[in-house]
Amino acid sequence: MILHLLRTKKALAAVAVVGGAAIAAVAPAGPAVAFFSPPLLLQIQDVSPATLVAKGAGVNVTLKIECAGASTASVFVTLTESVSKKIASGFGSAQVGCTNSTQTILVEVIAQPGKAYAKGKAIADGTISACSSGPNPVCGSEQDIETIKLVK
Repeated sequence: MILHLLRTKKALAAVAVVGGAAIAAVAPAGPAVAFFSPPLLLQIQDVSPATLVAKGAGVNVTLKIECAGASTASVFVTLTESVSKKIASGFGSAQVGCTNSTQTILVEVIAQPGKAYAKGKAIADGTISACSSGPNPVCGSEQDIETIKLVK
């Protein structure tokens, strides 16, 4: 009897793990879940499409952010695209004032020497970081990785 119950529990646990893995494999990725610690809230979402500038030397990437509990936050974006079997990549950053509400900001990502961006799809990796003020500051960051469209 006890052996039968143990086998049943193991079988149910295996079904739960496999079912969860199957759902994770087919479910679409959504925006990042917010970092939240009582004095600090951070959220970021990469927004598609992004706009090519200066013949692909850079890309203006739109981000939706929320920052509460700090006076300023740092925002970083890395953009990677496959162009003609080569990789175009670059980085951009901005300092923003925390407004305790959702903001839409534009960060210019500059292509590294060697390959310009082109119309197509790219991977945008956005991060927001901040520290609360006060005698016991809490620091945190939040990241969002999305495939976005690059347009002229």
